[in-house]
Amino acid sequence: GAEALLRWRHDALGNVPPGVFVPVAEDIGIVPELGRWVVETACRQLRAWSDAGLTAPRLAVNLSPLELGPQLAEHWRRTLAESRITPAQLEVELTERCVLHDEDGSAGALTALSDIGVHVSLDETHLERFYTAVKETPAVAGLMLQRVSLAKFRETIGEHIGEYKV
Repeated sequence: GAEALLRWRHDALGNVPPGVFVPVAEDIGIVPELGRWVVETACRQLRAWSDAGLTAPRLAVNLSPLELGPQLAEHWRRTLAESRITPAQLEVELTERCVLHDEDGSAGALTALSDIGVHVSLDETHLERFYTAVKETPAVAGLMLQRVSLAKFRETIGEHIGEYKV
């Protein structure tokens, strides 16, 4: 697969890292709009690869907790249809912050994406926090994740080897 990464090249500042511009985008409230643009651009790129006769990989798109809402799956469904891309060609990649503290019902938005056929993955999570969230949050336990990428897996599992089945 591949991952769509948002980057900003400013004429005067040069390459501005996401760790700098994403918090600003969050502060001024444009993350949902940026997220819509990223998924639309990713779908256009997948379509361009397909039209060029290339086998397009599954393309992962990062998702911010600020994008999770009732209209998310509908926007993705509409964008996929307009691009003539199958949902399985996209993967939404989440940080643990998106799902491990489901105060705002974000798991429902993610389940809706999964229901239309988009792969849902959890990236760079820590095994202990994920395990705790699954035990304590029914919505997280019911979320259909196609992939979980564990941060520092070897170090964590070494400390708790008898507690987990992998």
